[in-house]
Amino acid sequence: MARKSIRVNRALSKNASVGVLDSSQILPFGLSVIFGFVVAILLKLDFLWTVLLIAWPFLTWVIVSGKNPKRFMAKTVPVPKWNRGRVIHVYLLKKPKVGRLRK
Repeated sequence: MARKSIRVNRALSKNASVGVLDSSQILPFGLSVIFGFVVAILLKLDFLWTVLLIAWPFLTWVIVSGKNPKRFMAKTVPVPKWNRGRVIHVYLLKKPKVGRLRK
């Protein structure tokens, strides 16, 4: 008898959201609000430019990361320069010795 996975509740597979923002978009939105207000205060800009400075980094993040920001961020992880396992070197010019199989 084959086991088949059954989806128990569709709500369990969905991400949490706050209003229209997905849970992975809350931090970028907060950072863009802080950035917009700081730059607007330093440059003494009016309300329209402040809203544009808030929206620009956040909308850029949403466009670049797409529906799955975890997949996008996983691509930016650097490759480690060390390896804990054994490294096996295979020389192309030397033929590897293979033992005979017993009959």
